[in-house]
Amino acid sequence: MNNNVPKHCIVLISEMRHELDWDKLYQDIMKFGAENLGLLHILDLTELFKLLFLSKTPEAFNRRLLDRWNIVYENNTPLVRVKFMDSK
Repeated sequence: MNNNVPKHCIVLISEMRHELDWDKLYQDIMKFGAENLGLLHILDLTELFKLLFLSKTPEAFNRRLLDRWNIVYENNTPLVRVKFMDSK
């Protein structure tokens, strides 16, 4: 395992429902990262398929997950929909 690449944990849910306690989930994500030295992602099927479709390689998938995690961190919520520019 490459020590320079963060460990990712993906929790797959069927739908990003607004009535979930996203503040609590954000706190849990931050706690997970502090305790496990990894990044916890909460994705629904739509978001996962988008990430996979836009990523042509495992390295690109890792970059997209990192980009998405940064947006989650900056906005203090895992309830995000990300639009990525497809870079070549």
